[in-house]
Parts: sequence; structure tokens; C-alpha cells
Amino acid sequence: MKAISALFRGAITCFGIFLLSTIGAAAASELEQSLLDVFKRYKCDECDVAVEQRAKDPQTGKLLYPAHRDFSYVLDLGQVGSSKYVVPGDPDRSELYKLIVEEKMPEGAEFCFDPSCPYPPLTDEVRAIVEAWIRSLE
Repeated sequence: MKAISALFRGAITCFGIFLLSTIGAAAASELEQSLLDVFKRYKCDECDVAVEQRAKDPQTGKLLYPAHRDFSYVLDLGQVGSSKYVVPGDPDRSELYKLIVEEKMPEGAEFCFDPSCPYPPLTDEVRAIVEAWIRSLE
């Protein structure tokens, strides 16, 4: 009887661990989907393209997104998380997060005061999603 009881407790423990890991994976997956939605909603994949594909400002002829920043893989979260722009677990040291908080991303957001602006700064809710995702990379 003790052997069956120990076996039963072991099975319950294993199931509990499995369930918690599944819930954790589901939560991470949900957070990743939220982040992808943000990147798509704010059209990050339109600005952050390979240098030769980047749009130019019709008035100045300058690239709308600086050539020294290649973030054309913005919708590949695995690559984003391991890029030089993200310090896993530390949003305050991650350039991606700093650019968003300082309203330098989307490009020109710091000059966007009109509601009709095509690239408005990210909202606090959106910043929280980016921050939570970076923290989850620990």
C-alpha cells in the first residue's frame, strides 16, 4: 500500500510539474503573440527592413530608418531576443526598450505631437508588453 501511495504521489507531482510548465509555455506564447501584434500594429516590419529596401523621406531623400540599425528580423522573436538590441531579463539595459521609452522608436515618434501622425509613440500598455517580454527572457 505504501508503494502504491508513493507511486501515486510521484505521478501527481510529475503531472503538477507538467501542468505548470505547460501553463508557463502558454503564458510565454501568449506574451510573444502580444509582442508580435504590437510590432505589426505599429508597422515595425514596414520600417525595419533591409537597408536596400528602406523607404526614403520624399522631401530630404534620407532613409526613414537609420542604416546603422539593421532590425529587419523584427518579426523573428528568437533573433530579436538574442540580438545586440536586447539584454535578456533586463529591459533597462536593452536598446530596444530604451528607444521605445525615449520615444525614438518608431523613428520620429519623439516629434509626433499630432493625433494624425503616422508613427505615434507606443502607449504605456504596449511598453509594458515589450518590458515583460524582455524580462521573460531570463
